[in-house]
Amino acid sequence: MSQSTSKKHRSAKSLVFDPLFRTRQEKAKKGKGSYARQPRSSQQEPGFSFLQAA
Repeated sequence: MSQSTSKKHRSAKSLVFDPLFRTRQEKAKKGKGSYARQPRSSQQEPGFSFLQAA
């Protein structure tokens, strides 16, 4: 009888530690922390062309 209870316990524990139940931080859409910078244009500045070659 103790085997079945420990097996149930293990399955419940493994379910809780599943990535499905991980805490997530959601990005605020409005208010504090909602500002998102836009990526710069794809044009490279002439002084930094050596970085791309390396």
